[in-house]
Amino acid sequence: MPRPLAEQVAAALHGEDALEAHLRDELGHGEHSNARPVQAAAASMISFTIGGLIPFLGMLASSETARLVAIVVVTILGLALAGVLGARAAGTTLLRRRCASFWAGWRRCW
Repeated sequence: MPRPLAEQVAAALHGEDALEAHLRDELGHGEHSNARPVQAAAASMISFTIGGLIPFLGMLASSETARLVAIVVVTILGLALAGVLGARAAGTTLLRRRCASFWAGWRRCW
């Protein structure tokens, strides 16, 4: 494209609001993809609360040793469940996402 034509197109696209043009053309944001901070905050609050409570299910075991094993097992199962739910939400294969979530959590445990 010749430089004068490119400058003319850029001036036409950025004439009103350069930030809006950048968001629309470069990043793909528009009216249909506006941020919803309250919805995002509520979803984060719920997911972090549930995710943090999962290991406490292991506390239902009777003895101290069984409790420790139950906490680890319940946490690993919770990581696998989080991987499955993440894969469904992202539309990827279950195995890949489940493994990624499981190994990320496993590395943090040790």
